[in-house]
Amino acid sequence: LDLFAGTGGLGLEALSRGAQHVTFVEREKSLYKNIIKNITHLSYENKIQAACSDAFKWLKTNKKKFDIIFLDPPFDQIDYKILIRTIYQSNVLNEGGKVFLETNKHTELELSKTQNILKDKTIGDVLSVKNPTLNRAVTLPTQTWPHCLCGPKRSSSNNFKDRRSAA
Repeated sequence: LDLFAGTGGLGLEALSRGAQHVTFVEREKSLYKNIIKNITHLSYENKIQAACSDAFKWLKTNKKKFDIIFLDPPFDQIDYKILIRTIYQSNVLNEGGKVFLETNKHTELELSKTQNILKDKTIGDVLSVKNPTLNRAVTLPTQTWPHCLCGPKRSSSNNFKDRRSAA
């Protein structure tokens, strides 16, 4: 699932690396149209589903489950705590699935005790974090997805900066 798909880069990269199917959800109509154009150009029409919709509204009506969820929402325009909780409550993540989230490097995340960060990476002003299994959902990268590797829980702290400095 490429939620807040933007240009569709994360989902397209997943397809190019062998993903069997990607669902793109993008609210902005011009970006959505560009995703469709790129999918057609790359001949991925049979491997995708695309929706021009608000991510939160889409999550309320979606019935599918996913192994991997990419979240790259507009920085500073979203409450990450609500986003992560919504992902968890929507039951959209398969057992053992992973959520990748990309944020501004100054963003502090509040994760539950069942959620942990496996890997984080900062590139410029962007922080990408990967979280694997957590009874369901959460945590993140995007452009660094191919570089993220699973790892042990880093800290029990709910302060993201603390987790990063403890690594």
